[in-house]
Amino acid sequence: GARGGRGRARLTAGAFPRSLLDVARGSEPQTLDASRRRLARIEGLGRLRGLQHLDLSANRIRRIEGLSALGSLRTLNLSGNLITKVEGLENLFNLTALNLSYNHIHDLSGFQCLHGTSYKLSCIDLHSNCINDINHLLHCLKGLHCLTNLTLEKNGKTNPVCQTAASVSSDRQIVRHCMLQRNS
Repeated sequence: GARGGRGRARLTAGAFPRSLLDVARGSEPQTLDASRRRLARIEGLGRLRGLQHLDLSANRIRRIEGLSALGSLRTLNLSGNLITKVEGLENLFNLTALNLSYNHIHDLSGFQCLHGTSYKLSCIDLHSNCINDINHLLHCLKGLHCLTNLTLEKNGKTNPVCQTAASVSSDRQIVRHCMLQRNS
């Protein structure tokens, strides 16, 4: 089963290898580590409304879904999955850190629903994806008012947009450009 202690739950070895439906039954953890569980979907988390930190890294998740009830969520790690599109984040008003590295993401449109001062997203890790259009990147990120840290390249792992001649030369310049657009 799942263990709950001091607001933490970790799926134990062999527990719930393909589903989150029974996770943390009877408790409401603040932190849930469901990494490396061969999960294919995000589901069954609706009753964990107080969840603040969720690690779903190194699974087989293809879509960002099933998070709408997690309004208290602050950090979300979906690295190392099979995600191609940013979506399903519109109710995560308190989310500050999002790790989407090591996926197959090319569509960032889901960030547009997070534009405005109601959202707190400040740190996004997108290295090792398939992002190839600088204009799409800037368009989707420029309205993220709290964004201060964007990672598109790390330890030699990158995105096609970082290697094209038309791209901005560094992650900091992209963030600065987003901020300049926002402030003008």
